[in-house]
Amino acid sequence: MNRTLTRPWTRRLGAAAIAVAMAASACSSSGPSGTQTPASASPPTTATGNPASPVSSASSATPFRIGAVLEITGEGASLGVPMRDAMQLAVDHLPGGAINGRKVELVVLDNQSKPDVSAQVVTRLITEEKVDLIVGPSRSGNAMAVRQLAEDNKIPMISLGASNKITDGATWVFKTPVNTTAVLENMVSLAVKNNWKNLSVLRDSTGFGDGVAEALTALATPSGIAIATVEKFDPTATDFTAQIIKLRQAKADANIIWGIPPAVALAQKAYVDLGMTAPVMQSHGIGNSVFLETAGAAANGLLAPLGRLLVYSQLSSDNPQRDVIDSFVNEYKTAFGSAPSSFAGNARDAIAIGAAAFSAVGSDKKAVRDYIEGLTSFSAVTGIYSFSAANHSGLDKHAMAIVTVKDGAWTLVDDNR
Repeated sequence: MNRTLTRPWTRRLGAAAIAVAMAASACSSSGPSGTQTPASASPPTTATGNPASPVSSASSATPFRIGAVLEITGEGASLGVPMRDAMQLAVDHLPGGAINGRKVELVVLDNQSKPDVSAQVVTRLITEEKVDLIVGPSRSGNAMAVRQLAEDNKIPMISLGASNKITDGATWVFKTPVNTTAVLENMVSLAVKNNWKNLSVLRDSTGFGDGVAEALTALATPSGIAIATVEKFDPTATDFTAQIIKLRQAKADANIIWGIPPAVALAQKAYVDLGMTAPVMQSHGIGNSVFLETAGAAANGLLAPLGRLLVYSQLSSDNPQRDVIDSFVNEYKTAFGSAPSSFAGNARDAIAIGAAAFSAVGSDKKAVRDYIEGLTSFSAVTGIYSFSAANHSGLDKHAMAIVTVKDGAWTLVDDNR
């Protein structure tokens, strides 16, 4: 297991980076039962227009510690690596490397894309590293493998996996990606709009794909849409001939491919190579350059509900997320020489939410949990979060734009606000 401990240091203090620490923290007020919720008043700002740091009442001797469990190696690395980079960028850019006078330390551990290693890593973060907040894992199955550890040890965790099951009934676990259900709601809306009466599904066999067909059926049936067939693939698969032939035999009006790169990019290539012409919808799992590079021209014309980060330059000037996304993209490009993926945006938002909680209530774990659960109207890269006791994901289907691929680039179809 790799271990990276960042030593907070000062670099150029861009708008998005400072906002990570302070965007919600300076304007918090006590809600019901002591829960911290943002006040309607704007926070005080610095000369640069960034929210100012509130006065610290905590000891500066004790750092805030954030533990990240990420897929740095293995089949989930295309998610985990940009997530790590975005998290370190956010922490490194904190003014003075601190929140309210307390240094921030980020401990990143590699779960090797495996559920059992994820559990080992989270146990280490809790028992040895003594972290105040856990962020990750990147994939749904791995997040499900550690969810109960967070619940049993009463430590706040912000998952970067997307499955509804990660937060269903959770007390201590939250997440930043959009729920699977919200993605499927957008797909059903697309089917209705295009008069697609039946759909087929090709989904991965991991926790990310589990329950997708059942949830789709429940959402599609009231609209008169039937599910023709459901096929599965291993996330390490490279040959999709058998599954694509079964999709062809089902003769659906449109097909859904659900998973993450590189597998779903290879499935997209196989779909085109085998002469399939029915429209394709892909999930939000494709939101990075690895998908475009691997799928190549075969990706052109697909539809997908994706985070606005991927098409931020095409958003209207009045979009409330545009400024925060623009700042994040510019900082990420400066640091790493390439544009961030939607997965990097998920990770950045987790740090922003955690930092807002630390700034408002300190490191008491119950207070941090309560603050996040009461956080509303929090504008971030992935969406505008409003958490509640009944909703630990904080986003609905309108957090995603409808995107296609044209000439190898993400192209906005509908802002979906």
